Amino acid sequence: MVVKDYVSRLSTALWNARAVSADMAGLLLNKRTTTEAPKLINSLVRKQATEYAEQKTLELSKSPQIVTVFNPLPHVHSRLIELRISGSSRVRVTDSRGKTVPSEVYPYFESATELSPTQFTLVFVSELASLGLEAFSVQIDDNADSGYPDCSVYALERHNADESYPIPMDWRTSTPEKHRLTNKHVTVEFDQNAMLQSVTAGDNTVSITQTFNTYGSNGGAYIFQPLNAGTAIQTTPTAIRVCKGKLMSQLDVEYVGVAVLAQRFRLLHEGTLAQPMLDMSFTVDLTTGYNEEVFVRFETGV
Repeated sequence: MVVKDYVSRLSTALWNARAVSADMAGLLLNKRTTTEAPKLINSLVRKQATEYAEQKTLELSKSPQIVTVFNPLPHVHSRLIELRISGSSRVRVTDSRGKTVPSEVYPYFESATELSPTQFTLVFVSELASLGLEAFSVQIDDNADSGYPDCSVYALERHNADESYPIPMDWRTSTPEKHRLTNKHVTVEFDQNAMLQSVTAGDNTVSITQTFNTYGSNGGAYIFQPLNAGTAIQTTPTAIRVCKGKLMSQLDVEYVGVAVLAQRFRLLHEGTLAQPMLDMSFTVDLTTGYNEEVFVRFETGV
């Protein structure tokens, strides 16, 4: 979201600068067509988080919905496209040539343990050439076998038990001593609280200590000015969710500490997507922690 915010503001600034430069040139050449100079007014209204495309739900039907994907890179790029959908968990994805694209439907959680009964997460494979563009068709197909992952939720409280939910869910109140994700290249292990513990590639294993930390700051928005080296946060997982499917394996966990923290680890399995690489993402609920900079630290012997 920060990157998109910067891009929007830089685009507006560029437009304003161009207008001022053109007016200046017109004034110097005695070709100004108006008596008023342009004003550097930023009329940009920052979007709410729910207004971005990634946060919207694609309402599916038996008529195709078109999802356009562009590769801006100067080389072939493979990735998983992730969409929030509703209407059905049985979905078929095809490319512009009518070829079926590998896809899978995962559960969508509205909170740490609140399972949405009507919304799902659709992931499918996109492999595009350099500067390539593809229009994918997504539609409900009652005969489609999108495939469901094996999902386990470790939480003391199950908010909305519903046996009719189409994706098999294994709810447990106690967590194992270790959690593990693996593909053909990498095995990743986590401790009982779902903190990263080790990464193994081939015969090489690297032990890792992961902590969340916080420090006070003199900075403002987007400004990095820490006051100290940081203090470790004592975190308690609200829920740990592990899903293992044909396209990817994924671990999600939410912690309660000085702020509500969430982290996601993902390994990809499908074709060229299966690489010796662990995808990590972290989010902080900014409404729960004030005047604190939260960061994650990984320590290894490397």
